[in-house]
Amino acid sequence: MAPQTKIAPELLRAIAHPQRLAILTALDDRALSVAALVAELGSDRATVARHLRSLERAGLVHSAAVGNDLIFEASALPRYDNAEWSTLSDVVRREALATALTRVQIATSTSLDDGGFDRENIHFSRTALNIGEGDFDRLSADFDALLDRVDEVQTEASDSSVQATAVLMLFESSPAGHRTVEDHDVPEAFTTDEGRERAYDLHERIGDLVLSGDVDWDAALNAVDELRVVLNASRLAARRDREHSAGPARVGHAIPAT
Repeated sequence: MAPQTKIAPELLRAIAHPQRLAILTALDDRALSVAALVAELGSDRATVARHLRSLERAGLVHSAAVGNDLIFEASALPRYDNAEWSTLSDVVRREALATALTRVQIATSTSLDDGGFDRENIHFSRTALNIGEGDFDRLSADFDALLDRVDEVQTEASDSSVQATAVLMLFESSPAGHRTVEDHDVPEAFTTDEGRERAYDLHERIGDLVLSGDVDWDAALNAVDELRVVLNASRLAARRDREHSAGPARVGHAIPAT
């Protein structure tokens, strides 16, 4: 593993808390004042302000004064070229990817709830490939070109009537397949109360790992991964509870499994 950097522990501490992940969720694609965050999260102002300072120090949010209010929004994720990416330590790479994937998960989940996948011309696909090194390099170059085109479309856009998200991924698959979290790789297995209890247990475990004298960063990152799964499953459980209370919900286009 490459040498650790000062960035890694700061990022890890910033996201390794359910409240801070909730703040990042609330700030996805919108800007909110401290008062609005307090009302949305149901927490007290001092606690929210403390977590916002941690996220701001890590570069995950930024603020601006608007009148008498301080408005916060999520910062744009950094973009690395191949040379820059190769200089990052393994820990920093994992944290950069974990942060990006969390933001993607937030964006897709909220859009699914709000009908963002009901358009007929959306794109959603996953393709498992068995290819050579040269083939991977060619696909990577094609993805770079498409990303440049996405930037061009944004720059040349004549209006902003549609808020859209483009996600591009190309990576080497793990032969081990998907990871599970104990007995709960299926989100439906969680109840809301169980998710809340396990989230706080994981938060305590992460705190113990990070604050120990000799930090086991791999174990801490694994615990953060598990916390992310637990929080997402708990969110789905809470949504099921709300839908059960409200009665039948609107059904959008079905997306076939891949």
